[in-house]
Amino acid sequence: MAQEEVDSFKASSPKGERGFVSIHYSRQSAYVNQYLLLPSGQRLGPVFIKVSNYIPYPIKVCLNGHEWAKQQLRQARIGFEALNNGFLSCPDLATGKPSATSGGPEQIQAFFDKWIDRLPMPLTAKDRQVGYRRQLSVWQVKISRTQVFDDPQRGREFFEAVIRENLDLPLRPLMLGEKRH
Repeated sequence: MAQEEVDSFKASSPKGERGFVSIHYSRQSAYVNQYLLLPSGQRLGPVFIKVSNYIPYPIKVCLNGHEWAKQQLRQARIGFEALNNGFLSCPDLATGKPSATSGGPEQIQAFFDKWIDRLPMPLTAKDRQVGYRRQLSVWQVKISRTQVFDDPQRGREFFEAVIRENLDLPLRPLMLGEKRH
């Protein structure tokens, strides 16, 4: 547990006419308790869940696709040479690639569903019965292509091509499971 600065809500009751009740809400920064959970032994590799104890009670799930892929290769007993955040080589690539790339929105959603039921929440069982629930959305996605270049010029050419290919990406975030067209 640690206190961190987060965006939160503030309620105020401005002075007004007698007998008239008015409450105004605004967003502001506040220091609140954050609880960090580190589930171990997961198929997703190293992952953490951060839960806030203050309105709007955000939950953050952070995972790393490279680490997930490494876990899949280990479970399939396929050898590879790892980098800090990627792969240097995989001698049995034909066998390893389907295992390493089989993760996606369904696996992340299943992980979220498993843990959301175990975490203390402000929503009661009755709230959940009538339809109030947490919904997973993708807030931030970082994508990388792990490439090793023997010549710096090849690296610059690669990154320029990646930038050109992605100039028309939409500005809105994709929802989990949504396909880019």
